[in-house]
Amino acid sequence: MEITSVMWGSALLAEPSSLAREEMANSTLVAKHMKQTRYNLLDIGIKTITIIISIFFAFAGFWQYKEIKEREFKKEFYQKQIETIDETISILTSFEKSKNDKERSYARLWDIFYGKGRLYLDQEMFNVLSKAAKHVAVCEQKIYKSEKINCEQWSPYGYASLFAKTARESLGKNWQYNFEEITTEDPWNVQR
Repeated sequence: MEITSVMWGSALLAEPSSLAREEMANSTLVAKHMKQTRYNLLDIGIKTITIIISIFFAFAGFWQYKEIKEREFKKEFYQKQIETIDETISILTSFEKSKNDKERSYARLWDIFYGKGRLYLDQEMFNVLSKAAKHVAVCEQKIYKSEKINCEQWSPYGYASLFAKTARESLGKNWQYNFEEITTEDPWNVQR
């Protein structure tokens, strides 16, 4: 009996039969196929994530570029708007000077009224400028007469002040900035 069990044991250790070899080959192929499938899925996943991230960064870059260009355009427009406001206030306060200065101021006022003012001033600011221009035409230059306009109450400084106040409010609204913060802050109070 002992010989038989040794023989049986040696038969198990001997080379596998063709069926066993085929099963081992199939299991090896299945394992390789599973590894290849897993590799392919992982590869596709990584490529997909890479494409999505690339599209995201391309979109973010485009958005940032668009915002920078828009800011540059707004900055230039706002700068011209501030210059036009400043020039308008300067003109309105210059009517109390000599006759030669007045003539230049009239010409500058009409340049703004018919040109830059229509481009850079919003409706509220332009309405105040329009009222001041009517007073200049009737009271100062006497281009035409109007019963609606009282020249005795004409004050270029009053219109300059009203225009400045309107401009400040309008800029705060259009620029989405609260200019009250500026008036409440003390510029001489420096934090260290």
